Amino acid sequence: EFGLEENFCRNPDPEVEEYAWCFIPGEGSLRMNYCDVPSCRSPTPHWCKEPDNEVCGCKDVKQSDYRGKINVTEDGDPCNKWSETEYYHPADYPMSGLGEKNSSGNIVGNKYCRSPDDDGRAWCWTSDDYSVWDECNVPMCDLRTCMPECENSNDSNYGCPSFLQAEECCEEDDSSCKCPLLKEACSKSLENSSEDFCDEAILACHEGSYDHDPNHVCTLHEQICVEFPSESTCKAAAEKCCPWDWEVQCLCDFYKFTDSQLQIGNYLALPWGGNLTKEYCDKELGNVMPPLEEKQKLEYFYNATGGERWLENSGWSNDTIPHCQWHGLVCDENDDVIEINLNNNNVMGGIETLSFLSRLTKLDLSGNRLSGEIPLRFASFFPNLVHIDISNNEFGGCVDMTFSSGMLHANYSYNNFICASAKKYKPAREALEVVDISNNQIDQDVSEVFGNMPPNLRELDLSDNRIEGSFMNPFPRFENIQRFDISDNNMNGPLPEFSRAIPLIKELDLSNQRQTEQGGLTGTISPDFIRLNELLVLNLASNNLTSFPSDLGNLLRLKRLDLSSNLLSQSIPSELGNLAGLNELDLSNNLLSESIPSELGNLAGALEVLDLTNNKLSEQVPSSFESFVDSGTTIHLNGNVNLLDPTPLMLCFHPEFDLVNNITMCPPERNALKEFYDSTKGQEWTNADFWLDHYMSPCFWHGVTCDSSNTTVTEINLANNGLSGTISKNISGLRSLMVLDLSDNDIKGSVPSEVGHLSDLVRLRLSFNELTGEVPSDFFEQLQNLKLIQLHANRIRGTIPSVTWAEEDWERKDSLSFTAEYHSSFIADCGNPSEFKESLECTSCTMCCNAQGDCHPQEK
Repeated sequence: EFGLEENFCRNPDPEVEEYAWCFIPGEGSLRMNYCDVPSCRSPTPHWCKEPDNEVCGCKDVKQSDYRGKINVTEDGDPCNKWSETEYYHPADYPMSGLGEKNSSGNIVGNKYCRSPDDDGRAWCWTSDDYSVWDECNVPMCDLRTCMPECENSNDSNYGCPSFLQAEECCEEDDSSCKCPLLKEACSKSLENSSEDFCDEAILACHEGSYDHDPNHVCTLHEQICVEFPSESTCKAAAEKCCPWDWEVQCLCDFYKFTDSQLQIGNYLALPWGGNLTKEYCDKELGNVMPPLEEKQKLEYFYNATGGERWLENSGWSNDTIPHCQWHGLVCDENDDVIEINLNNNNVMGGIETLSFLSRLTKLDLSGNRLSGEIPLRFASFFPNLVHIDISNNEFGGCVDMTFSSGMLHANYSYNNFICASAKKYKPAREALEVVDISNNQIDQDVSEVFGNMPPNLRELDLSDNRIEGSFMNPFPRFENIQRFDISDNNMNGPLPEFSRAIPLIKELDLSNQRQTEQGGLTGTISPDFIRLNELLVLNLASNNLTSFPSDLGNLLRLKRLDLSSNLLSQSIPSELGNLAGLNELDLSNNLLSESIPSELGNLAGALEVLDLTNNKLSEQVPSSFESFVDSGTTIHLNGNVNLLDPTPLMLCFHPEFDLVNNITMCPPERNALKEFYDSTKGQEWTNADFWLDHYMSPCFWHGVTCDSSNTTVTEINLANNGLSGTISKNISGLRSLMVLDLSDNDIKGSVPSEVGHLSDLVRLRLSFNELTGEVPSDFFEQLQNLKLIQLHANRIRGTIPSVTWAEEDWERKDSLSFTAEYHSSFIADCGNPSEFKESLECTSCTMCCNAQGDCHPQEK
């Protein structure tokens, strides 16, 4: 009789199920799922249409809508033309139907009864001098069909006027306009023992849903019960939210809510007779449970969810092992199951096969392969549930945040839910502390999501969904919330004032709302944020915000501030330097201009990341930024083309600085000189004027000479200047160096082979130091321009090969090349004055040095 022969959607048990359903294949089992079969809507009542204003006039508008041809008063007196008087002339009241234009374009008054002054009902002038008037016997239209003017309320007891307003006064796709009018229409119909217009209200108020979605049906009727409280509206809501006979827990929750909050009671009947009372709910409710034993219920769940393929199922299929010893179960002293922990266990199929565990307090099914929708009735199976975690599954449909009556913690993240709601009548709405619905596909307006949001939450995560619309202002008050994350959605509009709504907030993440072209929070970040004294994390990145107040520098507890990827077009407030505990500051990808405040250097110590990339910052990087080197702070400044070079010297030796390889901001020669300074203990030099200055060109450092354009170092003359330590290998970075004179110092170690890479070198004086080691045999191969080399008075080993010079070589001795064919050697003293009684002679030497350390090419 129910047509079950084929695989069509049917409802063979209408006493239990409200909608058509079918079994669908699961992995190893069949599971029930509802079908999207449209409801057979009652057509709009035939009387719900605008009245014929040729016949009657509506009382709501004082019959001003009447356009019929009655032209006598109640006493039978004929009406005068409206155009024959200066009072209520048709030209002055063009919308009142007092006349029509003739062929010449002039308005000619008629003699019909009208109501141009909205004075009760239609009337007309009856005396020749237009001093006498009287009302006409124009019929009043059916109150059920009279639509008030768009801006007026429906004062009748019927729903049709509100329905007509929704049709006539709202744009076709403007659900925010239609929803309240259709809810009013539904509520008035419920008062008249009808459900006319309720389906239309569901579709308008829950855009994109199908009209028999149990969650949306319940939510809408609960809203109507609250907004239009009466026994009729609240009884309808209870029936929609608790449609099953055994769902007395749900009925009791509803009864207690309406009794305490709306002062409506004694309107709900028990399935077995009599009215529901507070006493019944308080005393006898716990005894009302189906007869199945817990073990049988658990076995049914095991079989329906592919238990034999669970990763861990010890005990579950063994009749000899008590169920309290099965894997993942925890029982109390009465052997009632109080916890189910089957996370990451390859549990698959639907969740509706788990039912009626009245003592269960914790349910963890996260990280499995459960799918389908969660039936509205499912929560009634677990009246004492406190903690639920069904994250990382494949659930879809709508999710009820409040779930069971005593819920405190709920994790629904990483599923495929498309809508979320909270039931106002459930006690969990007041008790709930933590809700995570992140990484789903919630596709609702933010006002709908927050419609009944539990007010006492401590944590709320709605990130990575498709929530759209603008924040309500004022924003709902959440006095206890400490963490609120609604990032990665598609919201727009201005920021509300949060200080009164979330005074204890510690983490606030509204970032990345530009999922579509219409997304992105706009406007300014108001000084209101400064009142959020407990704030630790503020993330407003990837929006369209245009400015932020300097007062943010007074949020002294702030650990992370991310305003990146907005449209901020201002200077960076120096007050941000007050945030001594800040770990991360990201202002990248904006339009920030002017100089970087030096006060940001005060953040060294705690600051781990400073990102100012891709702005319009100018001037030089503050020298205070060198303090970030010791603290190991990551610094990003790339993409600010107006910054002046160079950066402070020490930053160029900071591996976490993104411009460290930028040859303009960190000139390689300056870097090489700094390393030379460090390796030769520059802090002990006799004269180190201007060395390591933050910004000054090395061309002005003591002992350094540059080319004529002051761009390239050509000479270093630091003889007898107290140098010690060793010569840095990175001296090879001075590629244009022609003169290197480090004589008469206390430099130790070997001569770096890298000195041999200075191919432009003309004079090299390293004499009178404490250099040791052996000079590599190929040391001089690249020094083809060298005219003078002085290495004496050291402890250097090795050989500089000597050769016999050809006649023509003496002619070019002053530009001698050290090639493989022509090498030069030296002697400690073969010149005058001499340290010896008689000067030494060396006819084969190309250079001679005297006792004063001066060396000259040997004369022929």
